[in-house]
Order: sequence, then structure tokens, then C-alpha cells
Amino acid sequence: MDAAVWLPSLIAAGALAFVWWDIRRSRIMNETKLKKALYKDDGVTVFIPRSECKDNQEMFCKKTEEIKKLVAELDKKIERGQKDESAKWEGIQHTLGKIDQYMETHA
Repeated sequence: MDAAVWLPSLIAAGALAFVWWDIRRSRIMNETKLKKALYKDDGVTVFIPRSECKDNQEMFCKKTEEIKKLVAELDKKIERGQKDESAKWEGIQHTLGKIDQYMETHA
């Protein structure tokens, strides 16, 4: 057999072997990176299972509704306080007006 036939075949086989090795190595590296992303060093998962996620979401929604109710109550209290304060200022202005009128008539 001629070396002109074997040499290109040998080079092509070597190139294919290198490509296969590189793909396999990158797959193993990707699996390692994926395991590092999903699991801690002690083997505990980083992610929350779907059932726990649903429970956490329900709890979060309940807490959010509670906070909305509290904020609404606080807004109502603030409005009531502002109305009370406004009424008190009107009373003070009325009293000062009476005092001013008294001073004008008796001075």
C-alpha cells in the first residue's frame, strides 16, 4: 500500500479522534459546571423543589395581602389624623378671630 493513501487517512482519523475527545471533554466539563451550579459541595441542592416553591409562593402571596391591608389601614388612619388636625386648626383660627375681634372692640 502506498503512503499517499494511508497518510491522509491517518491524519483524518487523528483529527476525528481529537474532535471526539474535545467534545467528550467539554461535555464532562459542562456536566461538572452544571453539578456545581445545582448542588453545594456537601451534595445539598441549591434549588427549591417545585412543591416547596408552590408553598413558598402561597405564603408570599398571603404576606403580601397582609401588608396591603396594613398599608390601607395606615392610610385611613393618616387621613383621619389629617382631618382631625384640620378641624383643630380651624378651631384655633376661629378662637384667634374672636380674640382679635374682642381686642379691636375693647382696645
